[in-house]
Amino acid sequence: AAIQTKVEEFVQERRRVEFRKQLERRKDSSLRRRGKAAEEAEGGDPDEEKWKDYIRAPAKPTNFQVHGIFDAGTARRRVLGCRISLSAQAAQMIGRHCFCHIFDDDDAPPTKWNEDPFLACFYSCFCIIVTVFVLWVVLITSAILKHTT
Repeated sequence: AAIQTKVEEFVQERRRVEFRKQLERRKDSSLRRRGKAAEEAEGGDPDEEKWKDYIRAPAKPTNFQVHGIFDAGTARRRVLGCRISLSAQAAQMIGRHCFCHIFDDDDAPPTKWNEDPFLACFYSCFCIIVTVFVLWVVLITSAILKHTT
């Protein structure tokens, strides 16, 4: 029962955060739309359509069920495993929160390779390794050529 209330609270909080984010987008969109001329806005605003779709979508219940609880730990590590089932919408919210590095953020522009610290380090290390390898091949070749003549 305690896990069910925690999951329900978490899902409700995530829904509130998502609503605030969508509302903020709509406010920004309406401010930008006021500055546009009427003929430019005739085709319809995609942000307004997204807002309408979001508002019309029903908030589905979590359908939380506990299927089993088991001890997944060892003598030194205490781990309690819970097998639960949720609605797809609630499971996606929890998954996006727990594994945010896996899910793409729709609003965030893709980072360039030189702005991503991992890729900058990876390419730098790759260049150093290639340079060392080429230097090694040159030195080995020159040593073999000296030895054979």
